[in-house]
Amino acid sequence: MCMSKIVLSVCFSLLVSVTLNAQKIRRKNFGEYSGTIAPFELVIDTVSVKVAGAPIVVHFEKELHLFSQTIGDSQLTGTWEITKKTTAIIYLKVAFPGNIFEQYELYITDKKMVRNGMYPQPNTQLMKH
Repeated sequence: MCMSKIVLSVCFSLLVSVTLNAQKIRRKNFGEYSGTIAPFELVIDTVSVKVAGAPIVVHFEKELHLFSQTIGDSQLTGTWEITKKTTAIIYLKVAFPGNIFEQYELYITDKKMVRNGMYPQPNTQLMKH
């Protein structure tokens, strides 16, 4: 009786592990998202610098986990991975060259993505085209 509980427990653990690692994003959620990073203020010591808003375009691909981000005239290409998934939101970690990491939230049903800005940048909502 005790051995069957252990076997059942191990099987359940393996099933949960495989299910969590098999998280997928539907094809309809990939593509191009765009928005505008709001203007913000950067304070260095006692000097305050106003940073103007900038357009941002993100191209999110399934193949090779590619993620391309264009802010103004600057473009970065990196890779993405799922860090957490709920029924409504998929949390992504995007790695760019030079050990730059950014966090994104992909809203599955709303066709939107939120870029979590690095301080002092504000979070930015992006809509799918």
